[in-house]
Amino acid sequence: MVKKQINYNGVSLKGLPLYHIDRYVRETGKLFEDGSHIIYVNGNYKGDDEIGHLMQDFHQTDPDNMHYKELSQEIRHFKEVEEGRDTMCEAVQKYAKECVNEKQAANVKNIMEDTGFTVEQALDEADWLAEDSNERMTHEEVFRTLKSRVTIPFTLHGIEENLTVEYTQGTDPREIGYDALQGFPIDKICCTGYPVMHGYFEHMNATGYRRSCGFIQFVERIENYGENRELSVDVSDENLEKGNPYFAYGYPAEIFDAPCCNLAGCRHLKWTAYTYLVDLPSRMNSNKLKFLGGYSWGYEEDENGPQRLLPLEILTENDWEKHATEKGILKVFPI
Repeated sequence: MVKKQINYNGVSLKGLPLYHIDRYVRETGKLFEDGSHIIYVNGNYKGDDEIGHLMQDFHQTDPDNMHYKELSQEIRHFKEVEEGRDTMCEAVQKYAKECVNEKQAANVKNIMEDTGFTVEQALDEADWLAEDSNERMTHEEVFRTLKSRVTIPFTLHGIEENLTVEYTQGTDPREIGYDALQGFPIDKICCTGYPVMHGYFEHMNATGYRRSCGFIQFVERIENYGENRELSVDVSDENLEKGNPYFAYGYPAEIFDAPCCNLAGCRHLKWTAYTYLVDLPSRMNSNKLKFLGGYSWGYEEDENGPQRLLPLEILTENDWEKHATEKGILKVFPI
């Protein structure tokens, strides 16, 4: 049995000390015995019993006025003994830093969205780089806090599923895996600050062949603020000529991409990826390529390096049809 005790305000207006929550099958009214069991504790309960005394102790600041000796001793230790005070101060400082980090990261994100700044520029704008290094967030903390993680629901062969997408700014070329790419044409350190995208399944409800799916990714290049636009399918020309537009496919598919340094001679580049999860043509769907879900992401760069990441945005089937029609891949042979 799994028990979960929560000090919760206002589960009911009846003033009971405890509320036991069980799961039931709505259609039959029968108890669903999966082992889960929730106990809500009324934090405002002040009855003259064990639970009432415990709730009163939780609201009591003076250990001498507490009912429970064990709790009173612990509170007295943290409030009156030097070692206990030091431990409490450390815990409070850690909590305060976490709260400040969340607020600072939110401010950095807002500045980036409003101005198009990189993380470093946003930090400069917020005057945190000029502050005591012990008080401000480090770049690593900002990157970690700003990391985007979204879940995209979809239906595959009549089964509800969820795709997880993680999207962040790259800080470690080795962790990204640039060092594994033979003949990589540029200094790997130059790739710091570019986007890193990972789409995967934490769990799939489907089994066997029903897990089959793939990713098709289109890349749009807008050069020199609109002087030139190009949309391409993000696979080799050889694969595309053979009728294989898939960036990845499997049981299930997983996708990872970390583009960088793609100016190719232009002064400014807006690089946008349109990433689509698709149902592969097979005997399960009458050999039809089908949209399941999608999202866009990317970055802007110039001669000085990456300027900003584009926000992660959810795409619709209309977006898919527009891009697939433009590149002529709506009719694709099975793999």
